[in-house]
Amino acid sequence: MRSAISASAIRHSSRLDSEKLGALSPGDAFELYELSVEQGWGRSVASGVVGFVDAAALGPHMGDNNTGQADAA
Repeated sequence: MRSAISASAIRHSSRLDSEKLGALSPGDAFELYELSVEQGWGRSVASGVVGFVDAAALGPHMGDNNTGQADAA
């Protein structure tokens, strides 16, 4: 689980011009499934929307195992 540290669109694909499905606001929880240098893919806990967000908008892992890796499924 991650917390958004800045606002970010939740997009259908990793392309910046892809459809915007929702948004994260600072403090919103995001369940991270995969992480690359530029994008994270996962689910907004509040809205349930699944998609891609800017990796820089996500804070560190929240939980017992602070590895910096994607959250375990």
